[in-house]
Amino acid sequence: MSKYNHTPGPWVCHSGAVWKDAPDVYPKGDNSGIPIALMDREQGNGTDPVERDCNAKLIAKAPELLAMVLQHRHAFQSLKEELITGPCSMNETDDREAEIIQLQGAVDDIDKLLAKIEGE
Repeated sequence: MSKYNHTPGPWVCHSGAVWKDAPDVYPKGDNSGIPIALMDREQGNGTDPVERDCNAKLIAKAPELLAMVLQHRHAFQSLKEELITGPCSMNETDDREAEIIQLQGAVDDIDKLLAKIEGE
């Protein structure tokens, strides 16, 4: 089991809400979709319908965004390790160290984001 205990994706945006399985994907009108997030559609709450629908679309992509962040974290970490252990000439050392520091910064930023997602 993943340490990210959210409802697995894909999620879809439908009728101003985010669903695990949208009700319109069932041809017989079976409303068995799982609601993930319902957008406030009340008038005068500070957001307009277009903004609320855009928020729902962004939320619906959360599982894909998390998967992409995890994939990039792994790639950055692998590249950093390769730079540390791989052969290099003396004149490449400074450039390599700068790249390692930059990659470690990216990994650290991703780890901070993942910690927030995990609720730490």
